[in-house]
Amino acid sequence: MSTQSAHNLTSKTDDILIENLHLLMDKHRINEAELARRTGIPQPTLHKILSGKTADPRISTLQQLASYFQVSLDSLYSYDVLQNKKVTAEGKSIPVISWSDCTKTNDPTQGLTPNNWDAWIIVDKNNNEHSYALISRASMEPHFPRGTTLIVDPMVKPTDGDLVIVQYPDTEDATLRELSIDGPDQLLLSPYRKTEPEQLSNAIRILGTVVQSRFSY
Repeated sequence: MSTQSAHNLTSKTDDILIENLHLLMDKHRINEAELARRTGIPQPTLHKILSGKTADPRISTLQQLASYFQVSLDSLYSYDVLQNKKVTAEGKSIPVISWSDCTKTNDPTQGLTPNNWDAWIIVDKNNNEHSYALISRASMEPHFPRGTTLIVDPMVKPTDGDLVIVQYPDTEDATLRELSIDGPDQLLLSPYRKTEPEQLSNAIRILGTVVQSRFSY
């Protein structure tokens, strides 16, 4: 393939990407500023993609857009969106909730739909339907860089070494801990601070097990 032909092909795929993103934005009735807010993508970065000023967008950025619109990454470069075909990602959507939301009920996902909740991500279709996502806090750095997404499954029984989401007595926010099991002893360790281990007691609720973490550079 000649250099000119390769350039034309690249330009064509970029045009499809840009047009697809604008069509998806129209379909979801969302503007550039709001899309940047909901996906966490800096607006200048998003603007460059939408205006064609970024020749080679990062895959991680495109994956964030694909997850938000609940389509596959490949379909962003496909005519399927342009032809209004139904394109869905190979997976399921789960809500991104706050560290306090997950402590309020035994099933914090109950009643949440794309119509009444804005923040969703795509996960593997084998994840439990009651799974949810949490965004790491600044205090978790550097173990978890700011903006890391933690996928939590409340139905997975944690084993030794697993990261778990716990709620301590008389608190309204959840906390991340590492579970250490040594015979009959079950201890909770801080994965990002040097603190003394704590004995797991009936007063401490284990809300779920972290089954995956994601970070986009």
